Amino acid sequence: MLEKLVVQDCPNIANSLDLSACTNLKYLDIRRSGFTGIILASNAPTETLLLNDPTTLSFNNLSRINTFEVGYSRLNTLFLNNIDNSPGLNSKTLVSGVTSQTDIISYNN
Repeated sequence: MLEKLVVQDCPNIANSLDLSACTNLKYLDIRRSGFTGIILASNAPTETLLLNDPTTLSFNNLSRINTFEVGYSRLNTLFLNNIDNSPGLNSKTLVSGVTSQTDIISYNN
């Protein structure tokens, strides 16, 4: 079962990264990559998210995130659901970095 994924310095990757089936993922580092979107498994034990500059983020029931870094310049869709129990990630933290062009979809926050 995948627990750690590191994909760095791959700017020519221009796809979304769907990790919704990776229910054991604890560490994700995709800095300096070209991934356009990130979807994480609901209730995953993810503790560290080091992200690039995506256009779409989808977080659902992530309560263990301690370390979080993301670029916001291309972000246009942000989906949040039940993330405020996470010590390193909450809706206020995420929303503070977005621009007025970003669609924010939030439930139970």
